[in-house]
Amino acid sequence: MDKYGQVLAYFGLNHENTEVLVDAAAVGLVADVWRDGPLDAIHAAGTGPSNGEIFAQSVDLYRTARAALLAARDGGPEELFVFQTIASDVRLRWAGGSSFTLMACGEPTEEFCQYVDSGIWFTGKQMKELGWRTALMHRAVSAAVKTPGHFGMPGWPAVAATALRRFGALDRAGAPGTLHDLRSRRSRAPRSTGPTGCGRARLALPPGRVRPGSGRAAVNWDGITIGVLAAFGCVMLVLTQIREVLAKLPELIRAWRRVRQELAAPLPDPDGHDSEPDTGTG
Repeated sequence: MDKYGQVLAYFGLNHENTEVLVDAAAVGLVADVWRDGPLDAIHAAGTGPSNGEIFAQSVDLYRTARAALLAARDGGPEELFVFQTIASDVRLRWAGGSSFTLMACGEPTEEFCQYVDSGIWFTGKQMKELGWRTALMHRAVSAAVKTPGHFGMPGWPAVAATALRRFGALDRAGAPGTLHDLRSRRSRAPRSTGPTGCGRARLALPPGRVRPGSGRAAVNWDGITIGVLAAFGCVMLVLTQIREVLAKLPELIRAWRRVRQELAAPLPDPDGHDSEPDTGTG
């Protein structure tokens, strides 16, 4: 648990705050057991979901995961079954007004369902053996490393604000009506009156503080809005992976040097003497 706490502190997550911990753990649970793994292959297929559809569905599943994790604090790991059922439902239409279903895409889904089930089983096992908070910290670490700017994470308000600024600078002559008057919509956006005491547009509010029912409206934007926000998440993930590769680069260089040294070393002859290179003389 101390190790998890140190990692979360490094990424600026206050794991002592239960609300922050549950938010991050829900994001990590969705990333680990749903977004990563077999869904990557389905996404890459021609009939797979778009980036925008994946983003919208991940936000919807985040809310389900968050409710399930909170319920599991008192009700036990069995409360995670609700999230497991929804996340692995291949007949379910995805969020954001999408008509996509995993069953209709024509790609194999057995491995995907097994992957989701295994991930939920592991989290439930951790809750039983290590405790509810430790299990959440494990998933929160995944969120901090993989998706620090995703909806539900402390970095999300900055991502949303950047996206709004970029939309404000675009020529919206041919854009959907929702985006025509973006600047005035921002100025009229409801302000937070929650315990944080700071006024933020609803889009930038931490998802655990939004009014019930308002979140689904936020993800029912036009595809261009969802696509841009999903792109920000992808950029954050790529930067994280690049950092991991660079951290391992010195070790790879040392290994390559050892291989070259072994290849350059003379081979022993059958009599036990090092063989001399062939000089070409008789």
